[in-house]
Amino acid sequence: MQVISSDATEIFARLKSAAFHELVVSSMAGERDAIATLFTWIRPAIVRYCRSRIGRSGSAYSSADDVAQEICVAVLGALGRYNDEPESFLPFVYGIAAHKVADHYRRAGRDRSDPSADVPDGVDVSASPEQLIMAADLRERLTDLLNTLPPRQREILRL
Repeated sequence: MQVISSDATEIFARLKSAAFHELVVSSMAGERDAIATLFTWIRPAIVRYCRSRIGRSGSAYSSADDVAQEICVAVLGALGRYNDEPESFLPFVYGIAAHKVADHYRRAGRDRSDPSADVPDGVDVSASPEQLIMAADLRERLTDLLNTLPPRQREILRL
């Protein structure tokens, strides 16, 4: 059983309140202060959603925050077109969030880069045959990765 923190309980209690629904109505009417408050209220829930789906450590943590920001921008863009009941606004936001998280995974799946911590400066003459083969393999992989880049970016890296 998962235990929800008191912060999460407060966040979700606020998002289910009548005050939140009134805030949605005011935001739909285009009131700037209401829109700012609306995003102050929904952003923590969006960030929690993204971190639970994408991850909470290393680069996944910043990726989750980036996706959360994309969701906020998308919700802001869709707010003017939203004309459903205020009670269904949160599921609407989570629908956008689900699509943005799926987009994140699609982009990650298409990313053909294979990062390496160190790039060798040269060949060690005292290297064993296995080390020479590994160095040749690394050179080949790096060349393949460079060839996936557009010509201008490839030239910049080669320089």
